[in-house]
Amino acid sequence: MPPQQPLLFLQQLQQHHPAAFKRNFLLYGAIKIKGMLDEWKEILPWVLALLIFIPLSMVFADAIQQHLPQFDAAQSKSMAILALMLLLMLTTPYVIYQLKHSAAALYRMLRHTPIKLAIVILVQALNVYYWQSVFLQGVLFFFALSFGFVRFYKENLFRHEATPEQQYCLQQIRRAAYWSHRQLRNTHLKMYFYPKSSARYADLAVQRMKYANLHQQIMQFEHKFAQQIKFIDLDSYLNEISQ
Repeated sequence: MPPQQPLLFLQQLQQHHPAAFKRNFLLYGAIKIKGMLDEWKEILPWVLALLIFIPLSMVFADAIQQHLPQFDAAQSKSMAILALMLLLMLTTPYVIYQLKHSAAALYRMLRHTPIKLAIVILVQALNVYYWQSVFLQGVLFFFALSFGFVRFYKENLFRHEATPEQQYCLQQIRRAAYWSHRQLRNTHLKMYFYPKSSARYADLAVQRMKYANLHQQIMQFEHKFAQQIKFIDLDSYLNEISQ
């Protein structure tokens, strides 16, 4: 792919579909990391996670103690952490849904995250009611933040030659992909409210086809562009560095 093609493609999308870049946010990939590790960029998501979720756990624990006085301080903290895990579980399927319709390769890497998070929640629930281990709770909280926040906030495996401009273009193209999917879905839903013989139904069918073609085009371009500036999976990255 020529170096300027992604930028030209993005400019065409911005010109013909400006709404795709307004009030349309992706809840993943805020930080791009070359390779597997970048010490400073790896630290930032964890700092942000701790700044958000530790105060929240304290607030939840205080609320539990006030409204459920039968639980002591340790039990309240354990239940607060369990509540935070459940909160992460509520948001995770939506992020996975965004990935599925905007970044195919990244979706394949992260699609099992809800299952992993569900296992962590189940073990924490058992810990709250049976074992009450502070050490196990800390380990589980670490994995919950990793699966439910950090792994979405950052995106690894970019090639070392990938530029910030290319990373920006990729994320913007993904925004357009998800927007086109939303338009396709909304148009499809609208069609249920009109008779198939009506002119409005025919117009919506044309719009649906237009958005379906647009979404397919953007997804194909995103996948091709991502293959150019990223390692698609961990195996390809390890094979590259071992050569």
